[in-house]
Amino acid sequence: MFGEDLFIDAMKQTFDQEDIAIIKLTELNYQFMKEHLSLDFAEFMRKYSFRQELDFNSNYFHTANSFRTENLAIHNQELYKKGYFIIGSGLNGDPIVFNKHTSRIGYIFHDLLWESNSLPISEVHIDMGMDLGTFFYLSATAADFSIDAYTAKTFSHYNEATDF
Repeated sequence: MFGEDLFIDAMKQTFDQEDIAIIKLTELNYQFMKEHLSLDFAEFMRKYSFRQELDFNSNYFHTANSFRTENLAIHNQELYKKGYFIIGSGLNGDPIVFNKHTSRIGYIFHDLLWESNSLPISEVHIDMGMDLGTFFYLSATAADFSIDAYTAKTFSHYNEATDF
C-alpha cells in the first residue's frame, strides 16, 4: 500500500545503516495518524520513525514525530482538512504530501498556498501518481527526479495516468 519494499531500497541506496537512528513514535502522534489517516499509515510510520529527517537527494522525509505539529500549524491546516498530510519537503520548501484519499504522494506549491488561502487545492497540488516508497526510491535513484512542485510539473509521465 505504501511501497515499503521500495522505501527500504531507497534508504539502503542513500544511507549507511548506522546513519539512520530509529526513534519511538510518540503515542500522541500515533493516535493522531490512526484517527485522521488510517491504522495502516500509523503502523507504517511507527515502523519508520527516525530521529532525524532523511534527505533523499533534496526530497526530505520529515520525522514522524513532527507530523502532527506540522500538519496542525495554522498555515497548513487547510491542507490537512482536505486530506493532504505533510510528510516532507522538497528542496525549496514545497511540502511533500500524502493524499489520504488516494494514498499517493504529491507536492504543494508553498508560495501559492501561503500567499493565497483562496486558491483551490487543485491549483497548488501536483499529484506524482505514486506511493510513498516509489516516490522516495525515485528521489534516491533517478538523477533527474523532481525536487519541488515546479520541477514535478515536468514529470507528466509520472502523474495521474501512471499507476505504480
